[in-house]
Amino acid sequence: MASPPRGPVTRPLQICMGGDTMLGRIVDKGLSFDTKRKTLVWGDVLSWIADKKLRARQEGGAFILAGNLECAITNETRENPKAFNFRLLKENADVLSIPQFDFVSLANNHILDYWRQGLLDTIETLSDLGIAHAGAGTLPDAKRAAVMRKAVDISPQPQGAPPPPVAFVSLSDHYHQWAATHNEPGINFVDPENFKKEDIQEQISLARSALGPDHAAGLVIAFLHWGPNWRWEPEESLQRVLKRTRASRSCTVQAASLMIMPLMRTTGTTWAAFTICVWSQGTCGWRASHAASRISCKQVCYKEVIDILLS
Repeated sequence: MASPPRGPVTRPLQICMGGDTMLGRIVDKGLSFDTKRKTLVWGDVLSWIADKKLRARQEGGAFILAGNLECAITNETRENPKAFNFRLLKENADVLSIPQFDFVSLANNHILDYWRQGLLDTIETLSDLGIAHAGAGTLPDAKRAAVMRKAVDISPQPQGAPPPPVAFVSLSDHYHQWAATHNEPGINFVDPENFKKEDIQEQISLARSALGPDHAAGLVIAFLHWGPNWRWEPEESLQRVLKRTRASRSCTVQAASLMIMPLMRTTGTTWAAFTICVWSQGTCGWRASHAASRISCKQVCYKEVIDILLS
């Protein structure tokens, strides 16, 4: 008996989600001093990413690199009155093109370190570099998802349906005074102590709708930059936000918090970390296969991260 006909096989897609990527202060100064450091600053991250990209191509699939940009890209000099201000000069912004970022999250506690102008410069620079972003701007832009449809980078194109689309939503719980409004740009702010579950559900639902006709096969990822430092577990209020995000029926995959508490030791006055989680799409659906940690900012820091499994 002949086998029943099968539908087109969806080409695989891997997503590498980086954590806090801080390229300001001593890192930015080093880039201005020697342009060769634009490659060295990534440590062994580049070889790791190259290996993942190669495997994706060999499997006839695509690869997306995403991360949380923990600094403003601007030449603005006016600093926000806070303990730490992180800035990457615009002339050094192409350092983000070395690992070939596809998406960066902007909802965090450093995107407005150089006030409104710093944020606007960051958005403009990322657009010029062709890097998608979400989580900052005026409303409703700050809440709008960034949708990616990554093509397979091989020729001839393999048989099967193209890789599924991905929608990124970005939120942060600090600072509340940086919350975006319809008149002033800011971050997509969520208050863990007093949030409306309907608001989160609406954002996930809109992200799902933005995926288009093929939304059923797609993935919605929420970048949640939250919580204080030096905690092994998120506070109960933060866990409620995560549970509400995961409970949204319009999101087929659990949202992942990238605020992961690592074991860390530093050897310099600043640090840049790159915590990596890889989502892969296969016959059994989406899953987070593993996590890894990579050195960033050569000879400035070393960061060890406990292995994490997201389910």
